[in-house]
Amino acid sequence: VGAADRFAFLLGSCRYPGTPFEAELSDAVFQGMRSRLEQVDFDLAFFIGDQIYADAYNDVFDASVWRDRYFGSYRKAFNSEHMKQLLGSLPVHFAMDDHEIVDNWSGGFADEGTSPLRSGSGPELLTYGKINRDQVEFAHKAARLNMSSAREKREVGVAPKPAAHSMWYGLDHVGEVNFPCFVLDSRGERELRAIARHEAGEALPRMLREGTNDDGEAEQLQAFLQWLSAVAGNPATADRPKFVFAGQVLAPIERQLVDCPALFRRDDGFLGYPGTLHAIIERIVQDGVRNVVFVGGDHHMSSVAELTLRLGAQQVTAWQIVGSGLYSPMPFANARPDGFRWDA
Repeated sequence: VGAADRFAFLLGSCRYPGTPFEAELSDAVFQGMRSRLEQVDFDLAFFIGDQIYADAYNDVFDASVWRDRYFGSYRKAFNSEHMKQLLGSLPVHFAMDDHEIVDNWSGGFADEGTSPLRSGSGPELLTYGKINRDQVEFAHKAARLNMSSAREKREVGVAPKPAAHSMWYGLDHVGEVNFPCFVLDSRGERELRAIARHEAGEALPRMLREGTNDDGEAEQLQAFLQWLSAVAGNPATADRPKFVFAGQVLAPIERQLVDCPALFRRDDGFLGYPGTLHAIIERIVQDGVRNVVFVGGDHHMSSVAELTLRLGAQQVTAWQIVGSGLYSPMPFANARPDGFRWDA
């Protein structure tokens, strides 16, 4: 293939820190990635979620306050020997997921009546159901300072400019990369999913913010839908692959969800937010956006799935790539292929 038809990138998510005795093991994968740089001319690297585990307590002697568990975790992760060398070897892009905040965080705050807040301080506050709004906002600040593209502060070619204080952005497919790419924040903007709210007739909670903000800037969902339409309507990109990177995935689908769709709130990915998922599928199908490739992580399992997106009589084929866990040593936390329906 010609240079304009080539796109090679490194991909990974979920780097569990392990105990203090496992630091070299959690860093070893980046040594392997660096060795691949000598064999393949990679364009970029994408680390899509769980670069840190702020809620992991693996050192019984660790008495650090909860704020240090965020910034301290980033310092340890990004300054480990091989990761630090890799970060200096090629452009790297990040998406965030739950462990940059707390395990399975999906929009709730303990200080707003969504779940009980235990008294005390330190580690017991960094669990889902007990984390408060100030802690969540602090986690977002730490993520932005350590992983943000800072593209809300400057224009980058034809890439859409993100809203202020956001973690989503597009890449410049003219001067930066050969194919259209969009990095979603599928975690940090979630609305709380509560059965009581749904039974009260409230609108389905969203994974991505809609509309515009107070400064008139497009929020994430609107910007992403506009990007899909723009790259589909541009003759230079209409038939080319369009890569969408996110911490979460559309597929594969767990067996229990296929058997009982009413359990959608248990799904931590896009299927758990049907309003957002419908808006994305509707735009792709109605505008005939071809060759969309979703790229996600979280499952600690590599896979590729072909997706048929339908809306009435119309349908479009898309793809889902799931990247491996960077360091996921605990078997119970790793997805198994037989837990999914591959023909759903």
